[in-house]
Amino acid sequence: MELKFIVPNIKETFGEVKFMGFNRERFVYDRVRQQRTDQLESRTYNLGSSCQGGQIEVTVPAAVELKEFDFMSDVELVNPIIQAQARANGNFANLAWTVVADDIVQKGSSANASKVMPATTASNDKK
Repeated sequence: MELKFIVPNIKETFGEVKFMGFNRERFVYDRVRQQRTDQLESRTYNLGSSCQGGQIEVTVPAAVELKEFDFMSDVELVNPIIQAQARANGNFANLAWTVVADDIVQKGSSANASKVMPATTASNDKK
């Protein structure tokens, strides 16, 4: 079995999520010419998470428009997944967890309600 990503229970994993601002843009890297292109690949935002106890970085695809919400406004993640990225460092590897979402929408917005998938109820019942 190969584990590619984790789909979290949004409420239990992130709790209340607050918008803290735009962080950076990532551009496509041309490996043949070994240089960065002007084609946007993704944007990363800083969000505050009550369950994580601090700031988290969330990456959204370039197709999603630039988000400019008020600082500390309530937001929701659309279809978030958690991925692990390992980077070799000599005989060791460093592991970084990244959160990728389809979109970030303002909480309670009726226009965005259809986009947000409801969180499934997790159960720890053993059989």
